[in-house]
Amino acid sequence: MKKIFFLTLAMSVLITGYLKIETVIADTTSKASFMYTLQSPAPLFNTVKATDTVVSGTGVAGASVSVTFPNGSIQTITVENDGTWSIALPINLILSVGNQLSATQIVGTGASAESVSTISTITVIPNNSGTAQSPTFDTISPNATTIKGTVPSYVSGSSVIVTFPNGNNVGGSVNPDSTWSVTVPGNINLVAGNQLTAIQISPNLENSAQVTTLVNSSQLQSAPPTLDTVRVGDSTISGTGITGSTIIVTFPNGTTSQTSVDTNGKFSLSIPSEISLNPKDIISATQIEPDKTISQAATTSVLSNTNWSLPFTGSDGYKPLLLIIIGLLLTIILLKFSDSKKQK
Repeated sequence: MKKIFFLTLAMSVLITGYLKIETVIADTTSKASFMYTLQSPAPLFNTVKATDTVVSGTGVAGASVSVTFPNGSIQTITVENDGTWSIALPINLILSVGNQLSATQIVGTGASAESVSTISTITVIPNNSGTAQSPTFDTISPNATTIKGTVPSYVSGSSVIVTFPNGNNVGGSVNPDSTWSVTVPGNINLVAGNQLTAIQISPNLENSAQVTTLVNSSQLQSAPPTLDTVRVGDSTISGTGITGSTIIVTFPNGTTSQTSVDTNGKFSLSIPSEISLNPKDIISATQIEPDKTISQAATTSVLSNTNWSLPFTGSDGYKPLLLIIIGLLLTIILLKFSDSKKQK
């Protein structure tokens, strides 16, 4: 009798993370089953320098990360609950500039484990390297399929790594016009309030500081923050904003730092030690309110730390001194007038 083949697809991805395919031959009792698992997201390395004795990075909490060192040895560690991991270098292994390390990640254990991730690699950089500049995000709407943004200035060979809410790390190259973009994985559906982070990785530089953005529920724009006066020699940038908002400050060299607005509507962050402010330098700040797009930039010009004021006035302007001088002049005039009347 002619054999009739039936192909049955039983999908249990939502429950087990597997796609099960069964091929059944009608005139026999034979059954072949093949199990295909979802692939784990790749882990992410932090910067590795030649003198480091520990390598670290981020991944999915509870997942297993295996690192392959330049000498071929492999070590495995479990990702902490905060999504970080670190592994000490093998005994007697000394890293050299240009060495490459690689890492893979497996999410889950036993029958529920996903397949091993793609390989992440990193190159050991010199100890005195500078730091890559942080990227910025364009507005992200719910159900977006592409994430876009810019970097302050283009460095050949740079890439931006975006971490999605489920821990997936997806990279995209930085274009010569300083723009970048990454595709949202097909298994991720972005909704309002989702948080995404990004860093820039540039050759022979430390990874940039991490920046954060939220998927917006509307196209309402955040209000710009207010910056306090900044003077040469200041160690902090401060101002006011909307409680719970994220403030992103951009320094004259393109470096960015971010902080949150506290319950009193105020924010403050330290000026990076490598930045030296000069008079008339421009500092800008933007604000991201919950579920809103990024604000327009508020700017301020750095002032000289010299001013026309008296130490005891508690003011950074010339007005208190001017008032004191006017008061003294009026007193002298009144005294002169009084003396002239007495002489008459």
